Amino acid sequence: MRFSKEIFSILVLLSVAYVFPQETTHGGFAAPVIKISTLDSKTAILGGVRAGWVIDERVVLGAAYYGILNSVDGPYIDPVTKEQYNIELTMGGLDLEYIFMPHHDLNFSIEMFCGGGGIKYISTVKANQYNTVGGNDLLVWEPQLNFNYKINDWLRLSSALGYRFVSQYSDYLSLRKKDVEGLSFNVALRFGAYR
Repeated sequence: MRFSKEIFSILVLLSVAYVFPQETTHGGFAAPVIKISTLDSKTAILGGVRAGWVIDERVVLGAAYYGILNSVDGPYIDPVTKEQYNIELTMGGLDLEYIFMPHHDLNFSIEMFCGGGGIKYISTVKANQYNTVGGNDLLVWEPQLNFNYKINDWLRLSSALGYRFVSQYSDYLSLRKKDVEGLSFNVALRFGAYR
């Protein structure tokens, strides 16, 4: 039994050495991100952060989290108080990217964010004891095209155009699936070295 464990351990080490040969480079970055998009046909500004492990200057395995920064009036109006509630959207998950022409100061990449999110209505009246109304979970799929500019060895500026798709979402108090999906324009500053 011990012999088979040793063979298994050697096979695992050889597999790792094959997947990540010695000439492969590794690096990483963290980036604050601003997304300008729409929710219910109104401008929504989302802020967040993404971090990535960069393999061989091309493949990025990472994670990201975003939330709304501005007030977005929702379609829901309280039937008793006639108060209009704001929409709150948060989302986080896996962020994958492939960088083309990584050795050029100006390059482009394709990125796919896929994760979970939550949407709810928030009261605009601070004294309201019912601060939120319900909530709904959703899956988010956001492919995007990035243009990246290398400012120096540890700082890059990225701008992107993407589209947010949602699934596993049921209409929520007059907020339909098509009201949650939409184009987004993103700007990020990537801090970190990966070449």
